[in-house]
Amino acid sequence: MPKFDFFHIINFVPIVCLILATIGNFIYLSWYGVLVSIFKILIIIALIVVEVNPIPNLIKHLSFLYSFIGRGTFYIFYGFLNFIPHVLGIIGAACTIVVGIVYIICYFLKVAIPHHMSYDCYKELVSGKTESLPVSTNPTY
Repeated sequence: MPKFDFFHIINFVPIVCLILATIGNFIYLSWYGVLVSIFKILIIIALIVVEVNPIPNLIKHLSFLYSFIGRGTFYIFYGFLNFIPHVLGIIGAACTIVVGIVYIICYFLKVAIPHHMSYDCYKELVSGKTESLPVSTNPTY
């Protein structure tokens, strides 16, 4: 079981908000609402998998989630896509956008990025290596 810290909890806030916006889409019962909701459900499942148990084949295509600026931009973009004229959609999209803005502010303030969101973690997950390369203690030039 992975250890959950502050950033794990913050990463689940947009997921819950996106679930609210998806529920709001199902209320309209139109073909457009159903098709968009299916797409949203797939994205939500991918985000949950990235947070709980990263799979290397999925992580390869979601490398932008391993930096503050990438994750923040994704949340802002996806939040604006979730704006629908329903209370659940507006609340869910607004919360997602706020979390995205917080991540972009963290990037520019140079906040220390946690290991589970770092590029080093991404490289470890994609390459399958869990330890760094050995370093020689006696370099010869």
